[in-house]
Amino acid sequence: MLVAVGLTRVLVAASHRLVADTVGAALVSEGFETRGLWLRSSQDDTPGARPVAPRFEGARGFDADVGVFLSDLTTAEQLRQARAVVATAEVPWLVLTGATPGPTWGALLECGVSAVLPSDSVLADVDTALHRLAAGERLMSARQCAYWIETWRNALGRREDLLRRMRSLTPREENVLVLLYGGHPVRDIAALLGVTEATVRSHVKATLRKLDASSQIDAVALVSWLR
Repeated sequence: MLVAVGLTRVLVAASHRLVADTVGAALVSEGFETRGLWLRSSQDDTPGARPVAPRFEGARGFDADVGVFLSDLTTAEQLRQARAVVATAEVPWLVLTGATPGPTWGALLECGVSAVLPSDSVLADVDTALHRLAAGERLMSARQCAYWIETWRNALGRREDLLRRMRSLTPREENVLVLLYGGHPVRDIAALLGVTEATVRSHVKATLRKLDASSQIDAVALVSWLR
């Protein structure tokens, strides 16, 4: 392990404050100096109001060497939080996440994160990673970063194509798809919409063709992936 001169100063942020406090305490026990970042929400709950970007505060007056952010990153909101964290300080950022290696890792790297590790990494590995980042070392090769970023951009392209296909659905086809996604069988959908089962199947057939889906299960999976 690299030996740092003085205490390595770490900004610690998480989607939940208790998690940040727990990790911060663990890092202090390992000889780090830490400062927690807290999510400040100025969300306007007025119906129809535009969402406000998340903002993390607490970095002012703390000359950090490196930062660490912990999040499951299972939602778009958590990804926005990660971007907000990176914007708080121009230091190398390490993200610990439960997200499996894939497009989400690429999204993090593209927005300025220096390295990503699984959230179940042992404390010793996190300790080493933070010291190395603070010393200006790379944890991930340029080739690795480029690969994950490319997977993210490909996923965005796939999403845009799927959104375009979704927009081609008629209102009735969209209703049928939403009900299929909700687990309703064709018979129940026909009763809910006041049409025949044959009509529903016709809508399903048109929807599958427009979405380039091979089956109802495939179409539902596409909706789930998009959400």
